[in-house]
Amino acid sequence: EPLQADLYLPQVKEGTRRPATVMVYGITDPEADARLAKFGQMFARAGIAVLIPRFPELEQGTFTEQTVRQIEDSFLFLRQQPSIDPEKVGLTSFCVGASLAIVAAENDRIGKNVAYIYAMAPYFDLRTLGPAVFSSQQKVKGVWSSWSPERYDRARGIFQNELLQALPLADAKVIQRVLARQDNAAIDDLAALSPDGKVVERILRTRSPEELEQLFASFSKPMQERLFYLSPAGRIENLTAPLFLAYGYDGYLPLSEDEAFFAANIKEFYPVQF
Repeated sequence: EPLQADLYLPQVKEGTRRPATVMVYGITDPEADARLAKFGQMFARAGIAVLIPRFPELEQGTFTEQTVRQIEDSFLFLRQQPSIDPEKVGLTSFCVGASLAIVAAENDRIGKNVAYIYAMAPYFDLRTLGPAVFSSQQKVKGVWSSWSPERYDRARGIFQNELLQALPLADAKVIQRVLARQDNAAIDDLAALSPDGKVVERILRTRSPEELEQLFASFSKPMQERLFYLSPAGRIENLTAPLFLAYGYDGYLPLSEDEAFFAANIKEFYPVQF
């Protein structure tokens, strides 16, 4: 469907083709986030065109394969503009948006044409991120340690929405009623949940990182594939664009997810700590 976007263009001589980037933000409201406009203006002053799409799912605190396709569409749109140098178009991305930008660049549709990816604090694998988020612990070199995200309720809510959205609608409604404690009778409906629905319900009331690891590993094959598809880990070997990773303290994601990129076989990898 139509996708709204803001395009910031540098002032250059007529006929000059300029480099460009698609900006992929994380979970935010573009209408309320003045930083996005400042970002576009800053890059335009530096001579780089910026396309800032409005991703409906990210604005609603969730994401699916649709957001990945919209990132690809945005990249193709920007690359086809007559004032843009098609060989110098990249992706500049943050948090959840950074992970989805990497996923998009791993796909054949745009992968070979992405000039670079700048990614700040992405997650590497939703299957390892989940236990960290729901337990407030992170696993580094095989050892669990305390990790308290600055925005824990927001991080947990985003991941909770992602899991519920992957379930059949009937499952999601039952679990949401139980979580909200609006319908005590809904507890009787838990027995009728699908196998994945029962796993999600247990995940949302578990804090043990070891148990959460087992639960995420017990998802059905389709659910595992969905989580893997939405993770850079899924096809990291397909990534040909240079990846500039900014990693360090983040209010939403554990450092263990950043460090997973170091163990991956990334062809051109340029990490910097912040």
